[in-house]
Amino acid sequence: MKNILIALLLILGVTVSRAQIHSAAFDPNCYQPTIGTPGVIDTIMGSRKGQQLGGGLINIGPSPDNPGGPGRLMFSGLTGEVNLNGGTSYSAVTMGPSFDPHKMTVAQFKGFLPGSTLVFGHFRSKQYLDIYSADSSGSVRRRPRIYLQTAEGNYDTSLYSTLDFPRKILGGAGSQTLPYHAYLTSDTVEDLVILYAYHTDFIHDTLFYAHFVGGTGQFQDGQKVLPTEEIYFDSAHNFNHLWSSPDVCYVADFRGTGRLDCVATNNSGDLFFYKNDPPFLLANYARAMKDTLFTAEDEPRIAGGQRWGYGGLTMPAFANVNASTVASDLLLYLDSAFSEGQIRIFRGGPDFGSHRLTLDSTYVLHAPYHYGSTFAGEEWPSGMQNCGDMTGTGNNVLWIGGLNFETGNENFYVLGDAIDDKIDMYFGGYLVGGTLDTCTLDGDGLQDVAIGDPGFNMEGSLSGDDKGTVRFIHGSRKIPVRLNREVVRKTNPSLEGRLTVSPNPCARHTVVTWESACSGSVHLRLRDALGKEVFQETRATTGDLEAFSLNLPALANGEYFLELQQEPCSQIAKIVVKN
Repeated sequence: MKNILIALLLILGVTVSRAQIHSAAFDPNCYQPTIGTPGVIDTIMGSRKGQQLGGGLINIGPSPDNPGGPGRLMFSGLTGEVNLNGGTSYSAVTMGPSFDPHKMTVAQFKGFLPGSTLVFGHFRSKQYLDIYSADSSGSVRRRPRIYLQTAEGNYDTSLYSTLDFPRKILGGAGSQTLPYHAYLTSDTVEDLVILYAYHTDFIHDTLFYAHFVGGTGQFQDGQKVLPTEEIYFDSAHNFNHLWSSPDVCYVADFRGTGRLDCVATNNSGDLFFYKNDPPFLLANYARAMKDTLFTAEDEPRIAGGQRWGYGGLTMPAFANVNASTVASDLLLYLDSAFSEGQIRIFRGGPDFGSHRLTLDSTYVLHAPYHYGSTFAGEEWPSGMQNCGDMTGTGNNVLWIGGLNFETGNENFYVLGDAIDDKIDMYFGGYLVGGTLDTCTLDGDGLQDVAIGDPGFNMEGSLSGDDKGTVRFIHGSRKIPVRLNREVVRKTNPSLEGRLTVSPNPCARHTVVTWESACSGSVHLRLRDALGKEVFQETRATTGDLEAFSLNLPALANGEYFLELQQEPCSQIAKIVVKN
């Protein structure tokens, strides 16, 4: 739809307007990587031989028969949803240990994958990443399927199990937009819990929950699988229309217990929460899906309710990625007449779900655009993504994609101790706004990402043949990590106003936190106990409380002294190297 709309605009001679960014939305030292620079942003394109790259991008990891091998990126052809009418081809790019985007092996998978919902899960075992494919819109008129990954890590769309239901279902759908899938009855395979409707006339339909237990014996090629258990949920008449019941499930460890809980949202903006504490009972799950954790009806700042589940993400937004126990937070996009475009972060923790949530209990990221007072690009499911630690400081990075045709701006925010409204990495002027996932491109210890669009070429213009473009963005120590003082004062007040190094002792990598006197640059020198300089570099600074990743050369064990010099002042800290 995106490509068709842009093409029509160009044919009609309509100028595609660019959204204007608030100047305050940028960190003054915002990192803007240059497209086409090797080792910064590398680019590959698809071909006209049935290979379309960019859309539906997901990192499916190494193949099951080579678990220690390189990861692979799979492309389902279109952005977000696959084609409901003719399906879409899908292919995979294998990433080698020495990254070269032009020498990658591209595998073309057999067949087409129809459906409007795709969920990847370990439904047979942790060895295989199978695909749950369903038609939540009712367009394909078929039962949900589990497409089975082969030992080589590929998918053949003639290899699948069919999920069946004992009652008549709407148009062959029988699926929520995103169902609940987690380790419920086993710690080795995931189960599926699906809400479906016994179809009569849209008004008197009856809703049921069906529980499908995972396992190798359960899902085999050509097999029809009935639910292990199902339970009456409610009459659709009690909801305003058929799918105003819990439709989108966010699955994450919201309490830091190591188990995957479920937050579900409906079309009215309500939230429901299920604690995944053993043993799993379907009746308890169904009961939880009626007990609102957040209700839009009680919140005047949400006009008429919100389908904000379509702009959601789960990730540790505040915790350091190296923490031993990390609870996930829930990020939901809210756009209404009163919100002016916001991402609300409901913070996870041990007491998550024990009391009703309110908007006042959330952390707010405000939209940086004038355009429509919204985050440009907030379209489920590719609007937000966790990019991991791209800076080496232990703080996750949040990606918010560019709006489909108004702008190609791709915005990255450093979260954790550096969470704020300012964009920390940005590149734009290209009609991208596709899908993104993390990947490993080199051995520098920084998280890398791949971002793709199915309809544009390397120059950022319409390709005319839907070849698709994939850009690999390397993590960088140049991304500014300006710490949020209010957050630091609550989490680690000792960082403020002094030079600290952690971990210390260290071998080759550590994180430096300090407070610079002014923006510009700072000169680093590392000397041994005899005063001999063994390392030096000059780097940009934000002129504020900041952190940066420091990679040391191979050094002998012992004490060293790190000096940060910024005229007219200098600060010194001792580093102990222990290999």
